[in-house]
Amino acid sequence: MNDAYQLYYSQYPWVEAIREILPMLIASGLLYRYYKGRLSVLEVLLYAFATETFNLLVLGPTFNATLLVSIAFLVEMVHQLLTQKVYIRKDYLFLLLLPLLSSLVVLVLVDAGKVTYTFADGKSVDLLLRPLYFYLKTYLPLFAIGAKIVMNRERLSFDLFFVIIKRVATWSCVIALLQILVVLLTHNHALAQLMGLQERYLSEDTDGALPLRVQAFFAEPKTFGAFLALSIPVFVRDKKWVMGAICLGLGILTQSQTFWTDLGAMAIIYGLFKSWNNLRFQILGGLGVMILIFLGIAGSTAILFSQYQSNQHNPFIKLVLERSVSRYDPYDFGKKNVIAGIPLQEDLEYPVYEFMQDHPVLFLTGYGPGNSAFISPEYFYGTQSYDLHLAGVGGTNLNMRWLYMAFEFGIPSFICFFWVLTRIHPRLGRFERNYFAAIWICLFFSQIDLVFLCAALLSYYYATYEHLSRQ
Repeated sequence: MNDAYQLYYSQYPWVEAIREILPMLIASGLLYRYYKGRLSVLEVLLYAFATETFNLLVLGPTFNATLLVSIAFLVEMVHQLLTQKVYIRKDYLFLLLLPLLSSLVVLVLVDAGKVTYTFADGKSVDLLLRPLYFYLKTYLPLFAIGAKIVMNRERLSFDLFFVIIKRVATWSCVIALLQILVVLLTHNHALAQLMGLQERYLSEDTDGALPLRVQAFFAEPKTFGAFLALSIPVFVRDKKWVMGAICLGLGILTQSQTFWTDLGAMAIIYGLFKSWNNLRFQILGGLGVMILIFLGIAGSTAILFSQYQSNQHNPFIKLVLERSVSRYDPYDFGKKNVIAGIPLQEDLEYPVYEFMQDHPVLFLTGYGPGNSAFISPEYFYGTQSYDLHLAGVGGTNLNMRWLYMAFEFGIPSFICFFWVLTRIHPRLGRFERNYFAAIWICLFFSQIDLVFLCAALLSYYYATYEHLSRQ
Protein backbone atom coordinates (compact mmCIF):
# COMPACT_ATOMS: atom_id res chain seq x y z
CA MET A 1 0.00 0.00 0.00
CA ASN A 2 1.37 3.39 -1.01
CA ASP A 3 0.92 5.72 1.97
CA ALA A 4 0.97 8.72 -0.37
CA TYR A 5 -2.43 7.63 -1.72
CA GLN A 6 -3.92 7.05 1.73
CA LEU A 7 -6.70 9.50 0.93
CA TYR A 8 -8.03 7.19 -1.79
CA TYR A 9 -8.01 3.91 0.16
CA SER A 10 -11.00 2.35 1.89
CA GLN A 11 -10.63 1.78 5.61
CA TYR A 12 -11.95 -1.76 5.02
CA PRO A 13 -9.23 -4.00 3.50
CA TRP A 14 -11.73 -6.48 2.03
CA VAL A 15 -13.63 -3.64 0.36
CA GLU A 16 -10.40 -2.25 -1.07
CA ALA A 17 -9.47 -5.70 -2.41
CA ILE A 18 -12.78 -6.00 -4.27
CA ARG A 19 -12.53 -2.44 -5.61
CA GLU A 20 -9.04 -3.16 -6.96
CA ILE A 21 -10.13 -6.36 -8.71
CA LEU A 22 -13.10 -4.74 -10.44
CA PRO A 23 -11.14 -2.65 -13.01
CA MET A 24 -9.57 -5.82 -14.43
CA LEU A 25 -12.92 -7.61 -14.54
CA ILE A 26 -14.67 -4.63 -16.16
CA ALA A 27 -11.94 -4.09 -18.77
CA SER A 28 -11.77 -7.82 -19.58
CA GLY A 29 -15.55 -8.05 -19.98
CA LEU A 30 -15.75 -4.98 -22.21
CA LEU A 31 -12.84 -6.08 -24.42
CA TYR A 32 -14.26 -9.62 -24.73
CA ARG A 33 -17.65 -8.31 -25.85
CA TYR A 34 -15.99 -5.84 -28.23
CA TYR A 35 -13.85 -8.43 -30.00
CA LYS A 36 -16.88 -10.73 -30.18
CA GLY A 37 -18.70 -7.95 -32.04
CA ARG A 38 -21.30 -7.36 -29.30
CA LEU A 39 -20.20 -3.85 -28.36
CA SER A 40 -19.06 -0.91 -30.45
CA VAL A 41 -15.83 0.88 -29.63
CA LEU A 42 -17.87 3.87 -28.40
CA GLU A 43 -19.74 1.66 -25.95
CA VAL A 44 -16.52 0.13 -24.63
CA LEU A 45 -14.93 3.55 -24.08
CA LEU A 46 -17.90 5.28 -22.48
CA TYR A 47 -18.79 2.31 -20.26
CA ALA A 48 -15.19 2.16 -19.04
CA PHE A 49 -15.19 5.94 -18.47
CA ALA A 50 -18.32 5.57 -16.33
CA THR A 51 -16.62 3.05 -13.98
CA GLU A 52 -13.43 4.93 -13.09
CA THR A 53 -14.25 5.04 -9.37
CA PHE A 54 -12.72 1.55 -9.24
CA ASN A 55 -8.95 1.57 -9.69
CA LEU A 56 -5.81 -0.40 -8.98
CA LEU A 57 -4.45 1.82 -6.24
CA VAL A 58 -1.58 -0.58 -5.69
CA LEU A 59 -0.30 0.83 -9.00
CA GLY A 60 -1.86 4.30 -8.83
CA PRO A 61 -5.23 6.10 -8.86
CA THR A 62 -5.29 6.36 -12.68
CA PHE A 63 -5.02 2.60 -13.26
CA ASN A 64 -8.68 1.99 -14.04
CA ALA A 65 -10.76 0.18 -16.66
CA THR A 66 -10.30 3.03 -19.17
CA LEU A 67 -6.51 2.80 -18.96
CA LEU A 68 -6.54 -0.99 -19.28
CA VAL A 69 -8.83 -0.83 -22.33
CA SER A 70 -6.70 1.89 -23.93
CA ILE A 71 -3.51 -0.12 -23.36
CA ALA A 72 -5.12 -3.13 -25.07
CA PHE A 73 -6.07 -0.91 -28.02
CA LEU A 74 -2.53 0.53 -28.06
CA VAL A 75 -1.00 -2.95 -28.35
CA GLU A 76 -3.35 -3.75 -31.21
CA MET A 77 -2.63 -0.47 -33.02
CA VAL A 78 1.15 -0.88 -32.68
CA HIS A 79 0.87 -4.36 -34.18
CA GLN A 80 -1.23 -3.05 -37.08
CA LEU A 81 1.20 -0.19 -37.63
CA LEU A 82 4.18 -2.53 -37.72
CA THR A 83 2.39 -4.85 -40.16
CA GLN A 84 1.48 -1.79 -42.30
CA LYS A 85 -2.27 -2.33 -41.93
CA VAL A 86 -2.67 1.27 -40.74
CA TYR A 87 -0.71 4.47 -41.21
CA ILE A 88 -0.45 7.81 -39.41
CA ARG A 89 -1.67 10.94 -41.17
CA LYS A 90 0.77 13.85 -41.30
CA ASP A 91 -1.35 16.22 -39.18
CA TYR A 92 -1.83 13.58 -36.48
CA LEU A 93 1.87 12.66 -36.68
CA PHE A 94 2.68 16.28 -35.82
CA LEU A 95 0.44 16.09 -32.73
CA LEU A 96 2.06 12.78 -31.84
CA LEU A 97 5.50 14.41 -31.85
CA LEU A 98 4.54 17.50 -29.81
CA PRO A 99 5.41 15.94 -26.41
CA LEU A 100 8.85 15.00 -27.73
CA LEU A 101 9.49 18.55 -28.94
CA SER A 102 8.28 20.00 -25.63
CA SER A 103 10.51 17.63 -23.64
CA LEU A 104 13.60 18.50 -25.67
CA VAL A 105 13.07 22.24 -25.24
CA VAL A 106 12.48 21.88 -21.48
CA LEU A 107 15.65 19.80 -21.14
CA VAL A 108 17.61 22.65 -22.72
CA LEU A 109 15.96 25.24 -20.44
CA VAL A 110 16.68 23.20 -17.30
CA ASP A 111 20.28 22.64 -18.38
CA ALA A 112 20.67 26.38 -19.00
CA GLY A 113 19.28 27.18 -15.54
CA LYS A 114 16.23 29.01 -16.90
CA VAL A 115 13.84 26.61 -15.15
CA THR A 116 14.29 25.11 -11.69
CA TYR A 117 12.81 21.72 -10.88
CA THR A 118 12.88 19.71 -7.66
CA PHE A 119 13.74 16.02 -7.94
CA ALA A 120 12.92 13.46 -5.28
CA ASP A 121 16.15 11.98 -3.85
CA GLY A 122 18.06 14.21 -6.27
CA LYS A 123 17.39 11.87 -9.21
CA SER A 124 17.57 14.27 -12.16
CA VAL A 125 17.40 11.25 -14.48
CA ASP A 126 13.64 11.36 -13.75
CA LEU A 127 13.50 14.32 -16.13
CA LEU A 128 14.15 11.80 -18.91
CA LEU A 129 12.06 8.94 -17.53
CA ARG A 130 8.94 10.85 -16.49
CA PRO A 131 8.10 12.16 -20.00
CA LEU A 132 8.65 8.65 -21.39
CA TYR A 133 6.28 7.25 -18.77
CA PHE A 134 3.71 9.94 -19.63
CA TYR A 135 4.05 9.21 -23.33
CA LEU A 136 3.52 5.45 -22.93
CA LYS A 137 0.82 5.57 -20.25
CA THR A 138 -1.24 8.62 -21.23
CA TYR A 139 -0.50 10.08 -24.62
CA LEU A 140 -0.06 7.04 -26.87
CA PRO A 141 -3.15 5.25 -25.49
CA LEU A 142 -5.26 8.31 -26.37
CA PHE A 143 -3.97 8.12 -29.93
CA ALA A 144 -4.72 4.40 -29.99
CA ILE A 145 -8.30 5.14 -28.91
CA GLY A 146 -8.58 7.73 -31.67
CA ALA A 147 -7.23 5.25 -34.19
CA LYS A 148 -9.79 2.65 -33.13
CA ILE A 149 -12.62 5.15 -33.59
CA VAL A 150 -11.33 6.12 -37.03
CA MET A 151 -10.97 2.47 -38.07
CA ASN A 152 -14.56 1.78 -37.02
CA ARG A 153 -16.00 5.04 -38.34
CA GLU A 154 -18.21 3.36 -40.95
CA ARG A 155 -20.11 1.67 -38.13
CA LEU A 156 -20.30 4.71 -35.83
CA SER A 157 -22.42 7.84 -35.80
CA PHE A 158 -23.45 10.75 -33.63
CA ASP A 159 -26.86 9.10 -33.29
CA LEU A 160 -25.23 6.02 -31.76
CA PHE A 161 -23.07 8.28 -29.58
CA PHE A 162 -26.17 10.03 -28.20
CA VAL A 163 -27.90 6.70 -27.56
CA ILE A 164 -24.90 5.59 -25.48
CA ILE A 165 -24.74 8.94 -23.65
CA LYS A 166 -28.40 8.53 -22.63
CA ARG A 167 -27.90 4.89 -21.64
CA VAL A 168 -24.87 5.64 -19.48
CA ALA A 169 -26.59 8.65 -17.89
CA THR A 170 -29.74 6.63 -17.14
CA TRP A 171 -27.95 3.72 -15.48
CA SER A 172 -25.61 6.08 -13.64
CA CYS A 173 -28.62 7.93 -12.23
CA VAL A 174 -30.05 4.60 -11.02
CA ILE A 175 -26.72 3.80 -9.33
CA ALA A 176 -26.55 7.28 -7.76
CA LEU A 177 -30.08 6.94 -6.35
CA LEU A 178 -29.16 3.55 -4.90
CA GLN A 179 -26.05 5.11 -3.33
CA ILE A 180 -28.25 7.72 -1.63
CA LEU A 181 -30.63 5.04 -0.33
CA VAL A 182 -27.77 2.89 0.98
CA VAL A 183 -26.22 5.79 2.89
CA LEU A 184 -29.49 7.16 4.28
CA LEU A 185 -31.06 3.82 5.20
CA THR A 186 -28.10 1.70 6.29
CA HIS A 187 -25.38 4.23 7.22
CA ASN A 188 -23.03 1.41 6.19
CA HIS A 189 -19.88 2.90 4.69
CA ALA A 190 -18.50 -0.46 3.58
CA LEU A 191 -21.62 -1.17 1.53
CA ALA A 192 -21.62 2.38 0.18
CA GLN A 193 -18.02 1.98 -0.99
CA LEU A 194 -18.87 -1.31 -2.69
CA MET A 195 -21.62 0.68 -4.44
CA GLY A 196 -18.94 2.96 -5.91
CA LEU A 197 -18.72 5.82 -3.42
CA GLN A 198 -15.22 6.78 -2.33
CA GLU A 199 -14.65 7.17 1.39
CA ARG A 200 -13.49 10.78 1.06
CA TYR A 201 -16.93 11.73 -0.36
CA LEU A 202 -18.72 9.99 2.50
CA SER A 203 -16.98 12.03 5.18
CA GLU A 204 -18.02 15.44 3.84
CA ASP A 205 -19.30 17.73 6.60
CA THR A 206 -22.55 18.70 4.92
CA ASP A 207 -24.25 19.95 8.13
CA GLY A 208 -27.88 19.34 7.23
CA ALA A 209 -27.56 18.46 3.56
CA LEU A 210 -26.99 14.94 2.23
CA PRO A 211 -24.11 13.16 4.07
CA LEU A 212 -22.45 12.29 0.75
CA ARG A 213 -21.60 13.60 -2.71
CA VAL A 214 -23.09 11.29 -5.32
CA GLN A 215 -20.76 10.04 -8.04
CA ALA A 216 -22.33 6.80 -9.40
CA PHE A 217 -19.35 4.80 -10.72
CA PHE A 218 -17.53 7.84 -12.14
CA ALA A 219 -14.06 8.81 -10.93
CA GLU A 220 -15.31 11.78 -8.89
CA PRO A 221 -18.56 13.66 -8.23
CA LYS A 222 -17.41 16.47 -10.53
CA THR A 223 -16.85 14.00 -13.39
CA PHE A 224 -20.34 12.59 -12.83
CA GLY A 225 -21.69 16.15 -12.75
CA ALA A 226 -19.93 16.98 -16.01
CA PHE A 227 -21.39 13.89 -17.71
CA LEU A 228 -24.89 14.71 -16.48
CA ALA A 229 -24.54 18.25 -17.86
CA LEU A 230 -23.53 16.75 -21.24
CA SER A 231 -26.51 14.40 -21.23
CA ILE A 232 -29.24 16.93 -20.40
CA PRO A 233 -29.34 18.60 -23.89
CA VAL A 234 -29.70 15.16 -25.49
CA PHE A 235 -32.62 14.22 -23.23
CA VAL A 236 -34.22 17.63 -23.86
CA ARG A 237 -33.82 17.24 -27.64
CA ASP A 238 -35.58 13.88 -27.47
CA LYS A 239 -38.25 15.31 -25.12
CA LYS A 240 -37.26 12.95 -22.30
CA TRP A 241 -38.26 15.52 -19.70
CA VAL A 242 -38.29 13.19 -16.70
CA MET A 243 -34.75 11.95 -17.31
CA GLY A 244 -33.61 15.50 -17.95
CA ALA A 245 -35.07 16.56 -14.59
CA ILE A 246 -33.48 13.59 -12.79
CA CYS A 247 -30.09 14.46 -14.30
CA LEU A 248 -30.55 18.05 -13.15
CA GLY A 249 -31.44 16.98 -9.62
CA LEU A 250 -28.56 14.53 -9.29
CA GLY A 251 -26.20 17.07 -10.85
CA ILE A 252 -27.07 19.39 -7.96
CA LEU A 253 -26.40 16.58 -5.49
CA THR A 254 -22.85 16.15 -6.82
CA GLN A 255 -22.23 19.53 -5.10
CA SER A 256 -19.86 20.29 -7.95
CA GLN A 257 -19.18 23.63 -9.61
CA THR A 258 -18.25 21.64 -12.72
CA PHE A 259 -21.89 20.64 -13.19
CA TRP A 260 -23.02 24.26 -13.20
CA THR A 261 -20.25 25.52 -15.48
CA ASP A 262 -20.78 22.73 -18.02
CA LEU A 263 -24.56 23.16 -17.92
CA GLY A 264 -24.00 26.89 -18.39
CA ALA A 265 -21.78 26.22 -21.40
CA MET A 266 -24.52 24.10 -22.97
CA ALA A 267 -27.13 26.79 -22.30
CA ILE A 268 -24.97 29.56 -23.76
CA ILE A 269 -24.18 27.68 -26.97
CA TYR A 270 -27.74 26.48 -27.58
CA GLY A 271 -29.22 29.80 -26.45
CA LEU A 272 -26.90 32.50 -27.82
CA PHE A 273 -24.64 30.90 -30.43
CA LYS A 274 -26.79 28.17 -31.96
CA SER A 275 -26.85 29.84 -35.39
CA TRP A 276 -23.16 30.61 -35.72
CA ASN A 277 -21.56 28.73 -38.60
CA ASN A 278 -17.89 29.16 -37.72
CA LEU A 279 -17.18 26.56 -35.03
CA ARG A 280 -14.01 28.20 -33.74
CA PHE A 281 -15.70 31.59 -33.31
CA GLN A 282 -18.66 29.81 -31.71
CA ILE A 283 -16.37 28.17 -29.13
CA LEU A 284 -14.40 31.33 -28.36
CA GLY A 285 -17.56 33.45 -28.24
CA GLY A 286 -19.24 31.05 -25.85
CA LEU A 287 -16.15 30.90 -23.63
CA GLY A 288 -15.99 34.70 -23.67
CA VAL A 289 -19.54 34.91 -22.33
CA MET A 290 -18.66 32.37 -19.63
CA ILE A 291 -15.68 34.48 -18.55
CA LEU A 292 -17.85 37.62 -18.44
CA ILE A 293 -20.26 35.78 -16.14
CA PHE A 294 -17.40 34.71 -13.89
CA LEU A 295 -16.06 38.27 -13.81
CA GLY A 296 -19.51 39.45 -12.77
CA ILE A 297 -19.63 36.89 -9.97
CA ALA A 298 -16.10 37.77 -8.82
CA GLY A 299 -17.06 41.45 -8.74
CA SER A 300 -20.12 40.71 -6.62
CA THR A 301 -18.52 38.51 -3.97
CA ALA A 302 -19.46 40.89 -1.15
CA ILE A 303 -23.15 40.55 -2.04
CA LEU A 304 -22.74 36.81 -2.62
CA PHE A 305 -21.11 36.26 0.79
CA SER A 306 -23.75 38.40 2.51
CA GLN A 307 -26.63 36.49 0.95
CA TYR A 308 -25.01 33.17 1.73
CA GLN A 309 -24.36 34.11 5.37
CA SER A 310 -28.01 35.11 5.75
CA ASN A 311 -29.27 31.80 4.37
CA GLN A 312 -26.48 29.35 5.22
CA HIS A 313 -28.72 27.30 7.51
CA ASN A 314 -31.06 26.56 4.63
CA PRO A 315 -30.10 23.00 3.54
CA PHE A 316 -30.82 23.71 -0.14
CA ILE A 317 -28.79 26.93 -0.17
CA LYS A 318 -25.96 25.14 1.62
CA LEU A 319 -26.11 22.27 -0.86
CA VAL A 320 -26.04 24.51 -3.93
CA LEU A 321 -23.82 27.40 -2.85
CA GLU A 322 -21.43 26.38 -0.06
CA ARG A 323 -18.65 24.94 -2.21
CA SER A 324 -19.05 27.64 -4.87
CA VAL A 325 -18.85 30.45 -2.33
CA SER A 326 -15.79 28.91 -0.64
CA ARG A 327 -13.88 29.04 -3.93
CA TYR A 328 -14.10 32.85 -3.89
CA ASP A 329 -13.13 33.18 -0.20
CA PRO A 330 -9.45 34.28 0.01
CA TYR A 331 -9.43 33.55 3.76
CA ASP A 332 -10.34 29.93 3.08
CA PHE A 333 -7.14 29.36 1.08
CA GLY A 334 -4.93 32.22 2.22
CA LYS A 335 -4.28 33.44 -1.35
CA LYS A 336 -6.32 35.19 -4.01
CA ASN A 337 -6.74 32.34 -6.48
CA VAL A 338 -9.21 34.07 -8.81
CA ILE A 339 -7.93 34.67 -12.36
CA ALA A 340 -10.19 36.39 -14.94
CA GLY A 341 -13.05 35.85 -12.51
CA ILE A 342 -12.47 32.07 -12.43
CA PRO A 343 -11.48 30.54 -9.06
CA LEU A 344 -8.62 28.14 -9.73
CA GLN A 345 -8.51 25.04 -7.54
CA GLU A 346 -6.01 25.69 -4.77
CA ASP A 347 -4.34 22.27 -4.90
CA LEU A 348 -4.31 21.87 -8.69
CA GLU A 349 -4.47 24.75 -11.17
CA TYR A 350 -3.42 27.66 -8.96
CA PRO A 351 -0.04 26.32 -7.72
CA VAL A 352 0.89 25.40 -11.30
CA TYR A 353 -0.22 28.85 -12.49
CA GLU A 354 2.04 30.44 -9.86
CA PHE A 355 4.94 28.27 -11.03
CA MET A 356 4.30 29.31 -14.65
CA GLN A 357 4.26 32.97 -13.64
CA ASP A 358 7.66 32.54 -12.01
CA HIS A 359 8.96 30.92 -15.23
CA PRO A 360 7.18 32.86 -18.04
CA VAL A 361 9.20 31.18 -20.79
CA LEU A 362 7.20 28.02 -20.03
CA PHE A 363 4.05 29.65 -21.40
CA LEU A 364 5.72 29.13 -24.79
CA THR A 365 7.24 25.69 -24.21
CA GLY A 366 5.14 24.19 -21.44
CA TYR A 367 6.72 22.62 -18.36
CA GLY A 368 7.03 19.37 -20.32
CA PRO A 369 4.87 16.24 -20.47
CA GLY A 370 4.70 14.54 -17.08
CA ASN A 371 7.02 17.11 -15.48
CA SER A 372 4.45 18.55 -13.06
CA ALA A 373 5.88 16.13 -10.47
CA PHE A 374 9.06 18.23 -10.46
CA ILE A 375 7.36 21.51 -9.53
CA SER A 376 8.68 22.56 -6.12
CA PRO A 377 6.43 21.41 -3.23
CA GLU A 378 6.52 24.96 -1.85
CA TYR A 379 3.92 25.96 -4.44
CA PHE A 380 1.53 23.42 -2.90
CA TYR A 381 2.18 24.30 0.73
CA GLY A 382 -1.04 24.34 2.73
CA THR A 383 -2.96 22.18 0.25
CA GLN A 384 -4.05 18.55 0.61
CA SER A 385 -1.62 17.48 -2.13
CA TYR A 386 1.43 18.98 -0.39
CA ASP A 387 2.55 15.65 1.11
CA LEU A 388 2.30 13.94 -2.29
CA HIS A 389 4.56 16.55 -3.90
CA LEU A 390 6.94 16.47 -0.96
CA ALA A 391 7.28 12.72 -1.48
CA GLY A 392 7.73 13.19 -5.22
CA VAL A 393 4.76 10.90 -5.91
CA GLY A 394 2.56 11.36 -8.97
CA GLY A 395 2.01 14.71 -10.62
CA THR A 396 -0.61 17.41 -11.04
CA ASN A 397 -3.36 16.36 -13.43
CA LEU A 398 -5.23 19.63 -13.98
CA ASN A 399 -9.00 19.33 -14.33
CA MET A 400 -9.23 22.45 -16.49
CA ARG A 401 -8.03 20.80 -19.68
CA TRP A 402 -7.33 23.93 -21.73
CA LEU A 403 -4.92 25.01 -18.99
CA TYR A 404 -3.58 21.47 -18.77
CA MET A 405 -2.66 21.40 -22.47
CA ALA A 406 -1.32 24.97 -22.46
CA PHE A 407 0.79 24.46 -19.31
CA GLU A 408 1.99 20.95 -20.21
CA PHE A 409 2.95 21.60 -23.85
CA GLY A 410 2.91 25.41 -24.18
CA ILE A 411 0.38 27.84 -25.63
CA PRO A 412 1.60 27.45 -29.27
CA SER A 413 1.11 23.68 -28.99
CA PHE A 414 -2.36 24.18 -27.55
CA ILE A 415 -3.24 26.38 -30.52
CA CYS A 416 -2.16 23.52 -32.80
CA PHE A 417 -4.39 21.10 -30.87
CA PHE A 418 -7.26 23.56 -31.08
CA TRP A 419 -6.85 24.10 -34.83
CA VAL A 420 -6.62 20.41 -35.71
CA LEU A 421 -9.39 19.25 -33.37
CA THR A 422 -11.93 21.89 -34.43
CA ARG A 423 -12.12 20.67 -38.02
CA ILE A 424 -15.57 19.28 -38.75
CA HIS A 425 -17.41 17.65 -41.64
CA PRO A 426 -19.39 20.19 -43.72
CA ARG A 427 -22.51 18.01 -43.45
CA LEU A 428 -22.44 17.91 -39.67
CA GLY A 429 -25.93 18.67 -38.33
CA ARG A 430 -26.74 21.84 -36.42
CA PHE A 431 -27.48 20.11 -33.11
CA GLU A 432 -24.29 18.05 -33.36
CA ARG A 433 -22.21 21.12 -34.27
CA ASN A 434 -23.57 23.04 -31.28
CA TYR A 435 -23.02 20.04 -29.03
CA PHE A 436 -19.39 19.75 -30.09
CA ALA A 437 -18.85 23.49 -29.56
CA ALA A 438 -20.31 23.19 -26.06
CA ILE A 439 -18.08 20.18 -25.30
CA TRP A 440 -15.06 22.28 -26.25
CA ILE A 441 -16.10 24.87 -23.65
CA CYS A 442 -16.85 22.16 -21.09
CA LEU A 443 -13.33 20.86 -21.69
CA PHE A 444 -12.03 24.22 -20.47
CA PHE A 445 -13.47 23.47 -17.04
CA SER A 446 -13.60 19.68 -16.75
CA GLN A 447 -11.71 16.47 -17.38
CA ILE A 448 -13.85 14.87 -20.08
CA ASP A 449 -11.05 13.86 -22.43
CA LEU A 450 -12.65 10.61 -23.59
CA VAL A 451 -16.06 12.12 -24.37
CA PHE A 452 -14.34 15.01 -26.13
CA LEU A 453 -12.18 12.71 -28.26
CA CYS A 454 -15.21 10.68 -29.35
CA ALA A 455 -17.14 13.84 -30.27
CA ALA A 456 -14.16 15.39 -32.09
CA LEU A 457 -13.60 12.37 -34.35
CA LEU A 458 -17.31 11.86 -34.98
CA SER A 459 -17.55 15.53 -35.99
CA TYR A 460 -14.72 15.17 -38.48
CA TYR A 461 -15.60 11.70 -39.80
CA TYR A 462 -19.30 12.50 -39.88
CA ALA A 463 -21.92 9.78 -40.38
CA THR A 464 -25.61 9.27 -39.62
CA TYR A 465 -27.74 6.19 -39.34
CA GLU A 466 -29.23 7.09 -42.74
CA HIS A 467 -25.74 7.09 -44.21
CA LEU A 468 -24.89 3.80 -42.52
CA SER A 469 -28.02 2.11 -43.82
CA ARG A 470 -26.86 2.74 -47.39
CA GLN A 471 -23.52 0.99 -46.84
